[in-house]
Amino acid sequence: MDNLIILLLTLVTFVLLIGVPVFFMLRHEKKRTKQLSEISSDLKLSFYPDGKDSIFESISFGIFDYGNVSNMMHGEASNAEFAIFDHRYTKQEHFSLRNNLPCKQTAIYFNPTNLNLPRFTLSPENLLHKIGSAFGYQDIDFPTHPDFSKRFLLRGEDETKIRALFTNKLLNFLESQQKITIEGGGNQLILYRDNKRIRPEEWQNFIDQGFQFFDEFVGSD
Repeated sequence: MDNLIILLLTLVTFVLLIGVPVFFMLRHEKKRTKQLSEISSDLKLSFYPDGKDSIFESISFGIFDYGNVSNMMHGEASNAEFAIFDHRYTKQEHFSLRNNLPCKQTAIYFNPTNLNLPRFTLSPENLLHKIGSAFGYQDIDFPTHPDFSKRFLLRGEDETKIRALFTNKLLNFLESQQKITIEGGGNQLILYRDNKRIRPEEWQNFIDQGFQFFDEFVGSD
């Protein structure tokens, strides 16, 4: 009898500690997908609750080589194919305190035909990056824009081409932005806020911001 009581208490504890949080998480995700599906319909975009493999697999940047995608909206505008989606992955990055921890974020992807970018990554610079730079960790700075150089970490394969891409006009625009990560290469450009999912009611605004960034990079290319 005592063993049965212990077993029942164990099951109840498991349900309370594991089952209930999982239930509310799944309900939240289902609600999010429903909201985004309705927004996608209003915007006249295609919607893929489980993502679209052909689009995700075409993205050639770092963390997007793995993980999984959901709630993908897909369409075309300004002579570019674009998609916005939720992305989950496990962080594996040097100089990060969140290494090997699960991350969730919302990303916007552009794939126009009239773009030819050098491969680069632009991200907010933190203290660990600054320490890494002191030991030779790459960070492309611009003496003409000290605020940009202080706030952002810029890396890439061809520094000469990257410096040519980041014109004064583009640097001035980026100095007015906050906590955005941008990756580019060839005819692909992707933007996201590291480990931050955008609330459904803010997706329209995030899409608009994404196209502002896209226009700036098209103008600099």
